[in-house]
Amino acid sequence: MSVIELGELRHGDEPDPEPRRPAPPTRSGRAVLLAILALLTLAASAPPAAGQRHVTITGPGESGYRIADGRLFVSDGPSRWDGTSEVVAYRLPDGARLWRLPLPRGEQPVNLTDHASTLLVLTRSPGTGELTAVGVDPATGRVRWRQAGYPLPARDGVLLFEDYPSAGGAGLARAIDAGSGALRWSRPIPVEGLGYEFGADGVDRLALIGPGGRVQVLDAGSGAVLRTGRVPVATLVDGQRSDVVVAAGLLLINDPAGTLTAYGLDRLDRRWSLPPELNRDRLLEPCGDGLCLRTDQPGLRMIDPATGRERWRADQWRMVWPVGDRLLVAADGEQREADFVVLDQRTGRRLAALGRWRLSASDPTRYPLIGLRRLDGGAELMARLDVATGSAELLDTPAGEWDGCANDRRALVCQQPDGTLGIWRLDR
Repeated sequence: MSVIELGELRHGDEPDPEPRRPAPPTRSGRAVLLAILALLTLAASAPPAAGQRHVTITGPGESGYRIADGRLFVSDGPSRWDGTSEVVAYRLPDGARLWRLPLPRGEQPVNLTDHASTLLVLTRSPGTGELTAVGVDPATGRVRWRQAGYPLPARDGVLLFEDYPSAGGAGLARAIDAGSGALRWSRPIPVEGLGYEFGADGVDRLALIGPGGRVQVLDAGSGAVLRTGRVPVATLVDGQRSDVVVAAGLLLINDPAGTLTAYGLDRLDRRWSLPPELNRDRLLEPCGDGLCLRTDQPGLRMIDPATGRERWRADQWRMVWPVGDRLLVAADGEQREADFVVLDQRTGRRLAALGRWRLSASDPTRYPLIGLRRLDGGAELMARLDVATGSAELLDTPAGEWDGCANDRRALVCQQPDGTLGIWRLDR
């Protein structure tokens, strides 16, 4: 495969270089530059190499799809004329059809996901709008169980559901086995607050905030109570519920007055707080080994979870994904394509520029990072992006408009406006 160098890669502790007049390119440098320009110019008309040719599947115009367990699962969109829907499974990467699962008449599939070797089909009833999760055997298409509500993956093969009465008030958290649908545990949800700590397999721990600041920390897999205590914080102000985030081993309570207070999740001891004037962003999330504060406007602040102090800030970044010990960021998240840059997590220093892309929707912390760029002449440039080296490996330049992509380690799947799905093999 061709490799396109897209940016300068530097060590995080090196200072930014002084501007200098560019040197004239050498003969070899000219050759590389001309080769890249020729590639980008001819990509729209040149057919893909034989080894890169993709497989297409005809799909409905408004379909959803999911890659899991080496298979591609495709569901009908909500506008099927006869009121029926189905889920179809295909083998990857050759696209051979494996099975079809008709859904009950009137149920509209709204999402496909997976957990613990179970395909999860989320459907909505048109009359009531109620959500139903259907657990399906990914190998055979056999329905294993049905549960009302929205499933949240958790550790030890568990799915979490939150149930709330229609009249309001306290709800119920329940955990089922993803494979069988059997109930693992259940517990009332206090009105004052609920937070989840996420790990590699979903939710690791839950924090329930009850009246008077009473806290229970639960193991998500077993429901066992790991810690109880109290936190001296007003959890209700004028009837508003506090925002609760569990991240980096901390219980973070963002009260309606605007103060963010951090408590250690293991001992529920107070660690630090941010007053409203420093916590105006109010959008806090895990960010590698730190915490990110950001808004819907460009701007990013990296917070040290141990002290609450600001490590660094940058005004231009809007989107951020941790990848290893680096951050992948972009400035213009509202555009069809964005300019992606690699930062050092600890310092915020710019390490490399990856160029302008649309990213595949998959998790870049687990799967290869795939970028797409629209070319003049009606084609797409598809490349595997390497955050560590700041380079891109050309995959294909197929004709037509491809979007809504997802991938795992073996295959990339993209869709055209008419519903056609394309499959590209990645594990070569």
